[in-house]
Parts: sequence; C-alpha cells; structure tokens
Amino acid sequence: MERPGGRALARPTDVVDRAQVEAAAVAAEAAFAGRRLGQRRVHLVFAPFTEIEPGEFKRITEVTYLGYVYGTRTALKSMLPRDSGAIVQVGSALGDRSIPLQSAYCDAKHALNGFTSSVRTELLHAKSRVHITVVQMPAVNTPQF
Repeated sequence: MERPGGRALARPTDVVDRAQVEAAAVAAEAAFAGRRLGQRRVHLVFAPFTEIEPGEFKRITEVTYLGYVYGTRTALKSMLPRDSGAIVQVGSALGDRSIPLQSAYCDAKHALNGFTSSVRTELLHAKSRVHITVVQMPAVNTPQF
C-alpha cells in the first residue's frame, strides 16, 4: 500500500503466535530497513465480567496484552544489538481508569502499562539507548463508551 508520504506492509499476523510476530518483523525489516514500524491490536467484548466466557477472556488478554509482549521482544532482538530504537506502545485511557463491561480489555491495558514500565526500567538500568513508552490514546471513533 502506498500513498503520498508513506508506505505500508500488510501482513496478516496472529499476534498471539510468537513465530508469526517474528516472521512479520523479519518481513518488515526487509521492506523498510531501519524505518519506524507500527502495530495496533484491539479485541473487544462488551459484557459484564460474569457473562464473558473464560475462552473469550483469555483471547482478549492474549491479543491485547501478550501481542505487545511478543512484539516488544521481537523488536528488542534487532534494537538491542544496534543500541538504538524506540518502541511506542498504544495504550488507552482505560489502562488507568477502568469502565464497566470491558474488564478484560481494561485488565490488559493496565498490564501493558506495568509491562512497559518494567522494560523501561530494565533498559535504563542497562544504560541502553533503546527507548520504550506508552501513548495513552483518547477515545476517537470508538464504540467503547
């Protein structure tokens, strides 16, 4: 995909499958050689906690949280040896303030904040020039509320 000022690489990837995430990263590295790479994952179920099936809760957590864990691990494999790079996680205001009917999503976004903070602390301790942060996105064109 191309448009003025940008290119995109479409690669369907199940972010819960670490091997698929790593394969997508290899393809992106080859296509963009050193340019910024992005990822966005959302999996929502609107229901009271007691009505969310365990399998649904697990899948939401895997996609909304573990997808970031696997993506970060994969990005760090190429960034750490170069001692360069920035990882920007896409968070949510719901990672700070939970709302009803979205317990699994809010859970995962809270976990993302803690995970990113831990990795940031490890990178600082190692005096790495690789950076990681979370941007807390506002609700724009979303059915969340």
